[in-house]
Amino acid sequence: MSEDCLSFIDDSALASRSLGTQRSNGVFISQVGRLNRCQTGVTQAIKNSSIELLTKTRVSDIKSLSFLEDYQTTIESAPVVLANPQTAQQLIPQVKLRLQAIRGQSTRVESINRPLNHALCGDGYLASMDDESVWSSGTFDLDDESTEVRSRDNLVNLDRINQLYDSIESVKQMEVVESWVGVRYATLDRMPHVGFVGNNEYALTGFGSKGFTWGPLASEMLVSELLGLSCPVERSLRKRMSPLRFD
Repeated sequence: MSEDCLSFIDDSALASRSLGTQRSNGVFISQVGRLNRCQTGVTQAIKNSSIELLTKTRVSDIKSLSFLEDYQTTIESAPVVLANPQTAQQLIPQVKLRLQAIRGQSTRVESINRPLNHALCGDGYLASMDDESVWSSGTFDLDDESTEVRSRDNLVNLDRINQLYDSIESVKQMEVVESWVGVRYATLDRMPHVGFVGNNEYALTGFGSKGFTWGPLASEMLVSELLGLSCPVERSLRKRMSPLRFD
């Protein structure tokens, strides 16, 4: 990566002027900035494609020839790609996925006393929205699948703002405008599950907290496998990502 994109910061005064923090010994990535709302764009992309989106549909069983069955209807789908780790193990009990739940809570505050123009990462991260609100994230609770918002986790995230960003309002003065809880799933060896599991069924799951890192490559690997194309990674790495490796 070129110096135009990445540079080291080992001067606390420079960090204070550039990023608003007294911390040093970090890396500055110039092209990392604010978050943009992307949900509308994703929805529009689905509408403009041939994808049929079924929401609020709970798959209860996968029968032979890849028939998906919920409690009321049967849907024919071939092949089937399991990308939901929370229920994947229930649908393919014959495969040992060995997934671990990791709960995380993020907190958005209305504003801080000066603009946050860059995302800050350390023990968690801070990132601003286009309305000047700031997300602080996140907690990390192993073997916890609860999706309820917890006040104590909001306090942890508010305290993180004070730790990463200097000269801002006290925790008591910050107004929490939104809380979000997600449960991610990691594998025993922290490598994702990508590929064939049997009966025209495939897995694409187990990314843990590295979805942005693994997601694009894993998706390309799976599409290549479905279309019979050359795999974009070495055979040894592909083997380490096989959903059947724990069997």
